[in-house]
Amino acid sequence: MRKITIELVVIAILWIAVIISYLVSKMYDAGYLVALAGLVAISVLYWRSRDFCLLLLVLFLSLAVFNVVRFTIAFNVLIWMFNVFPLVLLIVLVTRRRKKLLQLKAKFWD
Repeated sequence: MRKITIELVVIAILWIAVIISYLVSKMYDAGYLVALAGLVAISVLYWRSRDFCLLLLVLFLSLAVFNVVRFTIAFNVLIWMFNVFPLVLLIVLVTRRRKKLLQLKAKFWD
C-alpha cells in the first residue's frame, strides 16, 4: 500500500476546490481552464514521475498565488495581490519538501 504524501493531499485539496468551483460558478475563464488542464497533468504525473509532478505542482501553485491561473472561482481570498488559498498550500508543500526540491534543483539546473 502506498504512503499518503503531502503532494497527494495537496492534489486532493485542489481537486475538491475545482469541483466546488465547477458546481457553484458557471462562469469560467482561461485561467481556470489552464489550471484544470494543469491539475489533470499533475494528477497523471503523480503516478508516473513524482519528481516532475512536484516541480509542476510548485509551478502551478506559484502561478495561482498571483492569480495567473485559478483553481477556485467560487471562493477567492485576496490579501493585497496574493491569493491566500494557493499561498498556504505552496508554503506547506515547500516547507515539507524543501530537501527534495533542492535535490531536484541541483539535478536539473547544475
